[in-house]
Amino acid sequence: MAQLQKGLQKSSGVSNSNKTSDFRQMVSSRTAGGANTDRSLTSKIPKGEKKKNGALKQGRRPAAMTEALNADKVKWSLDSCLTKLGFEVYPLKVGWYNALLPPSLHLDYPDATLAVVVLSTPDMFERAFLPFLENRLFQRLSDPVDQCVKHYITCAISQTFPSQRVDVRYDYELLPSRKPKFLAQTAAHVSGAAFYYQQSDVKDQPWGDKKMFGVCVHPRLGGWFAIRALLVFEDLTIGSEMVQQFPKDCVPSREERIRLLEAFNFCWQDWSYRDIVPPVQTYSQKQKDYFSTKPAERFKLLKTWGFLLTEEDRPDQTLDTQNQTNGHG
Repeated sequence: MAQLQKGLQKSSGVSNSNKTSDFRQMVSSRTAGGANTDRSLTSKIPKGEKKKNGALKQGRRPAAMTEALNADKVKWSLDSCLTKLGFEVYPLKVGWYNALLPPSLHLDYPDATLAVVVLSTPDMFERAFLPFLENRLFQRLSDPVDQCVKHYITCAISQTFPSQRVDVRYDYELLPSRKPKFLAQTAAHVSGAAFYYQQSDVKDQPWGDKKMFGVCVHPRLGGWFAIRALLVFEDLTIGSEMVQQFPKDCVPSREERIRLLEAFNFCWQDWSYRDIVPPVQTYSQKQKDYFSTKPAERFKLLKTWGFLLTEEDRPDQTLDTQNQTNGHG
């Protein structure tokens, strides 16, 4: 872990650029804008509203929510809404995250504050994204996948935590300083979700002075996932009963770590780095086609699939938060 801290402090300004399975920020910065900056997440879904247009069904809140909250109950409640849509959630303490970073990148909350990392798995595309498009929940202002993720996370929070103050930070959002709102791979590592492999994790590095970007590897999915959001429960502190779960080191050898980092840095387009460990599931061909297409061309692709049939549905290219030359998921 000391080695991880050293590497993070050296590259803290860019470690979120990889976004685990998204190489977008490596080639250019993204801007947080349009509807994606709206964080009014505590409004209730109208009582009695049924599952409609891809939104979560409003009904009785999970039984756990009638009791005092703790990390397990928060995870259970979010799982009950998001797992079926292809997401995974992993709790952490803010202090675990801040301990690995310089003060300029800290989350401004007490160390015992509960946070949750949200990942998308290969199932998210078919279970959440395509229904999101089919039900025409997409708006013109920004990237469709970003909007989809925000929609379902917002619905989950509104349904399960209507009285909680939750600071939601998405992977594509930047601060006015142009720094990311959170370092996604650091958060995934300290939560135990995925191991963050960096240049500093390779002994006798063969790259000299060349900068090599790090990447997270999931123990079951390899690289076939993405880190989407960090949820900070502003008023919920957790005691010593919550013990940190360290991620599984599934790429333990020097040779394999070199192969992983070189595949990620030099030929990420061929998807090979994602298979560094045998995955239990990969992206469907349709999902690969989507993320292999340049963001500016995805509207045309979606039209061939029968979505976004009118010009009014087309994302405003001047406000698009996507990097126009990349955009892996």
